[in-house]
Amino acid sequence: MMKAVRWAMMLAMSVIIGVMPASAMTVSDFLTRADALKAKGALAMFQRDEIKALTVEVQSAADAFRADAGRAKASGDRSLGCPPPKGKAKIGSNDLIESFRAIPAERRKTVSVKSGFYEMMKSRYPRP
Repeated sequence: MMKAVRWAMMLAMSVIIGVMPASAMTVSDFLTRADALKAKGALAMFQRDEIKALTVEVQSAADAFRADAGRAKASGDRSLGCPPPKGKAKIGSNDLIESFRAIPAERRKTVSVKSGFYEMMKSRYPRP
């Protein structure tokens, strides 16, 4: 009986977790956190969890963009531009941050990192 209850609770939690929407980080939040790391200088390397969180956020946006751009290209839609093949786009953290800072301050509060990343990629690699 106890195993059945435990199993049911685990199943319920997995369903709840799977249905809950992920909280999208805004460009403003990203820049605030990146600036805080930068302010720490060399000590930032000890903030592995924070570095990882920001890296995962950008990597997730990049992966989503790559998938969406591939689907768009396959259907003849060039609205996402023409990014180079995976691994060929040389975008450094300074490029990303500069692009995010180019977004007007008021918009940064509502634009997700994913949307900001898409804007950057469309700007850097416009359709021919």
